[in-house]
Amino acid sequence: MKDKVVLVLGISLIVLISTAGCGTAATPTPAPTQAAQVITVVVTATPPPPTATSAAPSITPLPTMNITETTQTTATPIKPTSAPVRATATKKPAAPAATATATPLPLTLPAPVLIGPDFNPDQGRKDERHFPSDALIFEWQSIGPLGTNVCYMIRVDFVPGAGDSFLQCDPQWTQKAPAQTVQFILYQPNRGGPTYGGLLPNPPSDLMVKWSVTVVADQGQGTGPVDPRTGIRHKVAPLSPKSDTFEFPFKGSGL
Repeated sequence: MKDKVVLVLGISLIVLISTAGCGTAATPTPAPTQAAQVITVVVTATPPPPTATSAAPSITPLPTMNITETTQTTATPIKPTSAPVRATATKKPAAPAATATATPLPLTLPAPVLIGPDFNPDQGRKDERHFPSDALIFEWQSIGPLGTNVCYMIRVDFVPGAGDSFLQCDPQWTQKAPAQTVQFILYQPNRGGPTYGGLLPNPPSDLMVKWSVTVVADQGQGTGPVDPRTGIRHKVAPLSPKSDTFEFPFKGSGL
């Protein structure tokens, strides 16, 4: 088709040249008007000419490569199924509070031997005291020098009246040699030091006084016997059996 288009264009060009080159200078007689011809050119894609090697080219396969694919695992956060637990600080356990009761201990010491006062006619003893003129002086035999924080405890009961316990922790008395005399004094009311004023019945009357002595371990402040040196009560644990109990009459003056 391309050759036909070229041929037509070539013929038209020859005709135009021939017409222009021939004739005279006289004014040419115009040719009769002709309708314009429309030439439709259809262009069709022409397949390429066949080649000597029309067979499809061979493809050399690439060598097989072993590729190891590494898959990175991303941890997926786990949504809690319940409310988060709030971390709380662990409190250090508090130290146990001091108790008012004593810790029991084995009885390793002998019971003190009392001297007096004592009212015992069978043994020839008829001790008696009078208030408010007399101090009450209690005496017993030492069991020997006492250890650290070891004291004598004196229990005193007025009948009728009240009772109380007192500590004798003064080294002047606790470090006595065996069988030497140890003392503890309850003074008259309105006197310095421990007195028996708080033990008397109200109103005062004739009464009996009972008393005994025990060796004890002093375990610090508590609700037990009072230490007259400080006025502070302590908790104590017995280290000896209680001594015998002595008693004597305590009469008002002038009766």
